[in-house]
Amino acid sequence: MKFRSIFIILMLCISAIASKGQVPETKVILEKVSEAVKNIQSGEYLFHSRNSTMTSGEDTSVSYRKFQYGFEANPQDALIGYKIVSNPTEKNSVHTIFDGNHLYSNSTWNGNLEVANAVKDSLMIKDRKGTAGWSPLFFYLESQLRAYLKPALASKLKMLGTESVEGKDCYKFKFEANNPSGSSTELVYYVQTDSFLPVKMTASFKKPLGKVEQVQLFEYWLTNIVLNNKIDPKRFEKSSMSYVLEKKYKEEIDNPESLLKIGSTAPAWQLKSIEGKSVNSTDFAGKIVIMDFWFKSCIPCVEQMMALQELHSKFKDHQVVIIGVNTLDDPIKDKLAAFLKNRNIKSLNVIGGKAIEKRFNVVAAPTLYVIGKDGKVIYGLEGYSTSLVKDITDLITSQSR
Repeated sequence: MKFRSIFIILMLCISAIASKGQVPETKVILEKVSEAVKNIQSGEYLFHSRNSTMTSGEDTSVSYRKFQYGFEANPQDALIGYKIVSNPTEKNSVHTIFDGNHLYSNSTWNGNLEVANAVKDSLMIKDRKGTAGWSPLFFYLESQLRAYLKPALASKLKMLGTESVEGKDCYKFKFEANNPSGSSTELVYYVQTDSFLPVKMTASFKKPLGKVEQVQLFEYWLTNIVLNNKIDPKRFEKSSMSYVLEKKYKEEIDNPESLLKIGSTAPAWQLKSIEGKSVNSTDFAGKIVIMDFWFKSCIPCVEQMMALQELHSKFKDHQVVIIGVNTLDDPIKDKLAAFLKNRNIKSLNVIGGKAIEKRFNVVAAPTLYVIGKDGKVIYGLEGYSTSLVKDITDLITSQSR
């Protein structure tokens, strides 16, 4: 009996040690993540963001930013459900407050305060909610991880064991997807083993761009986390911001009138090609001109230029000229000629476009205009549109009748 008792005790000890070192099933961890995040009512933390763009045979661009976040549950607000304040820790960034009624965005580089209304501009605010750099990261990551509880996605998320993040042990998960086009996506999530809080995410996107492969890497992680503490209510008030000029969101950002009016005469201009030759707007008199304002690190800009090459091939013999107007890059330092060649961009490109941005009311990139044979604006677009090639094809076809 004595030996049997010792054996039972020994087996219980072994069982306890084994269970202690055993990693819970993925489903159990994800359910605990949702439970942990649901119990968060307020908090503060440092949000870190590092974005990298790497292209084979070309330079690599890296940007890093850090923000001091504060948030507080706000059940009365059906749109977001919490108040939020985001203070930049460096110059040339944006101080943001959402108080449940308005979204205030204060650009520290120009002192302007943009105000969005939670009712009138609800679609924009909802769109902001779905981004890692604006929503409290716990909620953003929990909503993503919760999706893997669905049967269709459950097998797609792989457990990779544990890894230390800022001195804390975390469960590590990975999701991968490959597309027929040759592009691929990899998402990696980190969940603290003791609190089950999701505290880090990396997203990697690979895709072929002409003759090269581009990799975009986004990293988001948290440090200095304090949860369910009392936040100073003044931090959520507009009075805590220092600004020069206040503007409504619709007036400055989402107003199509900011573009040159359809039917107005396009401004004259003179710039240089990447090769250094003088290029003048009068060189294209009597032709349809597509002017596309862009810069190298603007991903939508590059995608739009590549899409426009279909028009370059289709209409090059029909008195249609596509001109890429680079507003930022140095042709030699930034190797623009090689950059365009690697992406099979054969249309004309000019540099120094910043000098004519104001003339064309360019406040964002990409911005595109189509100018008719008579020199008048017949189309304008701010931002990237997947229907752009079709829209311009239809427009040019109608102009040729």
